[in-house]
Amino acid sequence: MKYQSLKGFRDIFGEDAKTFTFIENAAKSVLGKYNYREIRVPTVESAELFLRSIGETTDIVEKEMYVFNDKGDRKIALRPEGTAGVVRAYVENNLSQKCPSQKFFYIGQMFRQERPQAGRLREFYQIGCEYFGNDSVYADMEVILIAKEILEKIGIKNIKIEINLLGCEKCRPAFANSVKDILKKEFNGLCDDCKKRSEKNPLRALDCKIDREKFSNIEPALCENCKIELEKIKTGLKNSNVDFTISNKLVRGLDYYTKTVFEITSDVLGSQNAVCAGGRYDNLTKELGGPSMPAVGFAIGVDRLVEIINKSESLKIEVVNPDIFVIAIGSEESLKCGFDILTKIRNTGLFSDGGYFTKSLKSQMRLADALNSRFVVIIGDDEIKKNIVVLRDMKTKEQKEVSIEKIIGEVKNVTG
Repeated sequence: MKYQSLKGFRDIFGEDAKTFTFIENAAKSVLGKYNYREIRVPTVESAELFLRSIGETTDIVEKEMYVFNDKGDRKIALRPEGTAGVVRAYVENNLSQKCPSQKFFYIGQMFRQERPQAGRLREFYQIGCEYFGNDSVYADMEVILIAKEILEKIGIKNIKIEINLLGCEKCRPAFANSVKDILKKEFNGLCDDCKKRSEKNPLRALDCKIDREKFSNIEPALCENCKIELEKIKTGLKNSNVDFTISNKLVRGLDYYTKTVFEITSDVLGSQNAVCAGGRYDNLTKELGGPSMPAVGFAIGVDRLVEIINKSESLKIEVVNPDIFVIAIGSEESLKCGFDILTKIRNTGLFSDGGYFTKSLKSQMRLADALNSRFVVIIGDDEIKKNIVVLRDMKTKEQKEVSIEKIIGEVKNVTG
């Protein structure tokens, strides 16, 4: 029986795998510069963790989460996002006692059971960072700058950064009530989702693609402290040469966000154009059983960055081809000598291939050509008798004989 991958899941190989690695390495270099340390958390957690942190009325929990009962009849879930698991690890391992201010980043798969489409699969990859222990708006600015720098390092251009401040515990309830009043007046004309949100999670209606226009004239009624914080963020980002817009309708699809939220989009993608989103979540650590701890972070959608790179000729990832391909034919002595040379070449750090010694000379040459190898080393029984190998330039088709003792030095010389 021939098996196929499940709908919404995919194999990643070839050029896409190289692009994923390129993106991950670029992100690691930027995050390392800002002193973020890697954390790896499980892909499976208690479903209750996500119910408490993300919110029961969110689309993720209501429609998209993979939830199962295991053999111990425990309700578990494949993680739909990364923040909740990192916060759980922060609390469970008492990381705040080691140092209250800590910075983490993660790279890995997330899972959401939604309709697969371009840039949105059921298994997808995210790069995220979480910054604990700093309630200053400068922490908010730092994560926005990191996200921008990662995208720039990858080569993503023409991005749009949108920012909003949802308000604090003092002023946010008034904002929520004003949205709730509109929802009550418009209730009969609302979509089913917004009818559910009208009581439990009214601010999520601002993000509704069907009803959001009903709130075109509404703005957060920020208290003085929040107004001051927003002005600091605006000034700080302008001084850091960050182009951004303030979007009063921007909310995130997760309940744990407080105060600052932001989203970065790309004009290369269609309707699914968000490549990064994040914000502040000062209450989540305490809600999950830990100390009261301010926190801020973001997540970048790696699959969408891969899609942008694949659509942009200027962003094609350079393919690294072998410097040397070693071919050996004939007796076992020739094959052993060929493998010995191949091993010594690799020990010099050169990108090399070979060892397909059961194939014919013609087949090995075709493979070297298919891999775009720059040079080929050929050894057979006649060469062994003369104590030489043939070094062939695959571009110029020129070749010369080199003694076996000197081939490593010659290889280093021609590829240097």
